[in-house]
Amino acid sequence: MKLREQGASVAAPGGFELWARQWMDQADYEGPHLTAPSRRINQVLELYDSPVPGRWKGSVDVQLLKGRYRRGNAASPHSGEHLIEHEILNNLEAVRCLEGRIIDGINAMPLSRDETGGRRSNVEADLLLLVERAGNYSLVVCEVKDAANNCWYAAIENLRQLKLIHLSAYARRLFHLRAPQLSLPDNIPIIGLVVAPEQYYT
Repeated sequence: MKLREQGASVAAPGGFELWARQWMDQADYEGPHLTAPSRRINQVLELYDSPVPGRWKGSVDVQLLKGRYRRGNAASPHSGEHLIEHEILNNLEAVRCLEGRIIDGINAMPLSRDETGGRRSNVEADLLLLVERAGNYSLVVCEVKDAANNCWYAAIENLRQLKLIHLSAYARRLFHLRAPQLSLPDNIPIIGLVVAPEQYYT
């Protein structure tokens, strides 16, 4: 799916929470096959083009500058998605990503803050990785899946994350703060990726 840089956009009245929910309305469907794919794709592209409403932007929390695995079950991660995140973040030297080396990474990366003080408007990336290949760096924002939902749903979640990280200065520069010794360039390309076991796709 090719994203439009500019074009007609649809407003999302009702603040950030409604805007975020509209994405998942396009991700959800019943039955074995995606319903109305053309309409859904157009709606998703309109959402991507639209401005993000509300006071959703956060700032760097000192917790983001510490360890890699940020969930509370680090000693015994739950099977499934948490275990996949744990295995990647604890074996960076053995994992290749898009043919590059993973230099650093964290999980449960917040991409928004909840305007109402709860979690209803929270959007986070399961993994945010810094990858190096031939001297060039990339940020890889990952949606991790094991058995939940389906590939279409995961792709929509990941696209929503990409939209937010492109607009989040603190998220784009997180690894500048975590690894100042690397002297990273100001602008690092951002890639979206769904990470899942092979059987998830079949």
